[in-house]
Amino acid sequence: MSKSKLPSRYEGPSDEDITHVILWDGCDEACIGKARRCGMSEEVAVYDYYKLLAVFEEQGMTFEDAVEWIEFNLLGAWIGEQTPIIFYPGELVSRDQGDSE
Repeated sequence: MSKSKLPSRYEGPSDEDITHVILWDGCDEACIGKARRCGMSEEVAVYDYYKLLAVFEEQGMTFEDAVEWIEFNLLGAWIGEQTPIIFYPGELVSRDQGDSE
C-alpha cells in the first residue's frame, strides 16, 4: 500500500501554488487554494466567503458593506476562465431535508 502524498494537516496554498492564477488584491488571507471548473482547463483561485468578509471588515467596512462589496464586485465580475471561485463552507442540505410534508 502506498503512502498518501497529502500533507497530514493542510495549511493553505503556498506562494508557488498560486502563481498562475488571478488573485484579488488584499484578499490573500481568504485564499484557501485552487480548483478547476468543469469543462475548463485553467485552474482558478478559491476564496472562503467568510474569510473574505473578515478581510473587508478588518479594512474598515461594515458587515453590510462587505457583503455588498463581495456580491457586486467579486461575485458579479466575470473576468474570463480564470475568474476566482468563492467557496461557502458549511453543511449541505440534502434534497430530502428541504422537503416538508
